[in-house]
Amino acid sequence: MELVGEARNGDEAVHMCEQLHPHGVLMDLMMVGMNGAETTRAIRKKYSTIQVLILTSFFHICPQ
Repeated sequence: MELVGEARNGDEAVHMCEQLHPHGVLMDLMMVGMNGAETTRAIRKKYSTIQVLILTSFFHICPQ
């Protein structure tokens, strides 16, 4: 596995996919601007062969 890029936000991630043509993207759901779900949809719509693996640090504590 080789890291070819790192994006700071969703718009940058979509743009980098156009430039770098990665096989896969590791996506965080919690991003500024376009969130990870929106970014994933945009990437998959434009580049259907790119696989997206979503990992996130989102944590929610449910009241008891």
